[in-house]
Amino acid sequence: MATFPEIHAAAFSPSASVRRAKIGPTTRILVAAVVVPLLPLLVWWIGTKSLLYQHGWFNLEYVGLLCIGILWPSWWTAALLTTEICIALIQPIARLYYFHSSDVLLSLRYLHLLPAHRLFEYGLVLFSCALVCAISLRWALGEERSPIAGKAVAVIFVCTGAAIASSFTFNGHALEPRWRESDERTGRILSVPLISLIDSVRSYGHDSQSGPGRVPLSSSLALAMRQLPQDAKPNIVLVLTESWGLAQDDRINRAEQQPYDDPRIGALYREITGAVPFDGATTSGETRALCGDAEGIASISEPASYFANCWPERMNHRGYRTVAVHGFTPTMYQRERWYSRFGFSDAVFQPQLQQSGAAMCDGAFPGICDASVAQWIGQHLISSAQDRPVFVHWVTLGSHLPVPPEAAPADLEACRQISIVDDNALCSWFNLVQKLHQSVAKLALMSISKPTVFIIVGDHAPPFLNAATRSRFSQTSVPYVILMPRVLDVKPDLRVLHAANEGGPSPVAMRKRRHHTEP
Repeated sequence: MATFPEIHAAAFSPSASVRRAKIGPTTRILVAAVVVPLLPLLVWWIGTKSLLYQHGWFNLEYVGLLCIGILWPSWWTAALLTTEICIALIQPIARLYYFHSSDVLLSLRYLHLLPAHRLFEYGLVLFSCALVCAISLRWALGEERSPIAGKAVAVIFVCTGAAIASSFTFNGHALEPRWRESDERTGRILSVPLISLIDSVRSYGHDSQSGPGRVPLSSSLALAMRQLPQDAKPNIVLVLTESWGLAQDDRINRAEQQPYDDPRIGALYREITGAVPFDGATTSGETRALCGDAEGIASISEPASYFANCWPERMNHRGYRTVAVHGFTPTMYQRERWYSRFGFSDAVFQPQLQQSGAAMCDGAFPGICDASVAQWIGQHLISSAQDRPVFVHWVTLGSHLPVPPEAAPADLEACRQISIVDDNALCSWFNLVQKLHQSVAKLALMSISKPTVFIIVGDHAPPFLNAATRSRFSQTSVPYVILMPRVLDVKPDLRVLHAANEGGPSPVAMRKRRHHTEP
């Protein structure tokens, strides 16, 4: 019988090493070229069940860095490749939340405002993904240059040339860094994430091809103002509703707006509904409503002439007192400074609302409950009834995704009636949006002596992570509801209404009730 030393010597002898399976340099290079870049995509697919947000399948920048890494392997080249993989995630994240690439960078400074547990979750996923990529790349590149390094680089160049040649058959060639809607329709083979990001930052806010820009969009506020008699000066309350999108299933749309079916609402207001196109995230929704474009927070650096054409400044000239209200911190997107540029005479945020006794609610961004903000606005309008008319711009907060799961029996029953009870995220979102409309309906019934027009409109479609849930909503249009006081005795202009709905369904088709005709 062989002794232990003999077994040990036989196992680790040179001949045994030859017999042990080895992973060759070709396999390692294939891992570095194909497998590692797909790891973040795999994580993305696990979370979204879709590759919809992938912006090009062949990363030219990664390929170039990979060639350097093959010829000069080190931790530095592995780190560069890992960094490139992380930068490539910016574009799908931007598309998920209806951001432009520059918006993602701008939003990084506000990460500390997220709840600690969610920030930890996001950080852990990103750190784990980057760590696995870095270690895998360092292993795949090896300690020293591979004997087949030159041949591998040559093969990579040939494959890259073939990819570039084939991509010329697609609209919006990927070598042009600017993102266009046609790229999503046709699909991209190539991507250049870093170049695209630099180009987006360089032209942010000034070029509609690569930044929010002054993309002209229909404003539901402008539509409402065109319906007023020439000399009328009612109060105006604009409610920009966070993540309120236009559902493909009209049962959801009708159920959300059910609070306005109250006969008391019908006695006081004419209800006008429809949809307007959207482009970008919440701040773009604000400039769409206030200025008629998708400029968003990038407008903060615009000259005064830009803001002079927006509704707050125009309201000031009409003798209105203009108030902006948001239940979150004024530091988010520099809203306090931004609102002053619009010309708002007052800006009220979480600190002031808390001092007045408003309640706090949990959520993606913990802040003042929407119901409490609605009550504050009502009291403010009542106290200002004998003063000059008031224009209120309110950006809601409670329905910001991700939303906490709802467990109340009444909430589940409401979801069951429209067949969405099995989708927890959609059910939770639906109930939050419906409760927002309930709060606005209560606000509209408060004893405000001056006639008040209410415009409730979505900022963008709900950015659900799951692609199946996301596909249940229009990706181009958001709904609106206008409550026009009957005391103003105004008849709606159907031509204006249909023009404002360009890009969305007709108002009558969306809700077959009493919207655009007299009862």
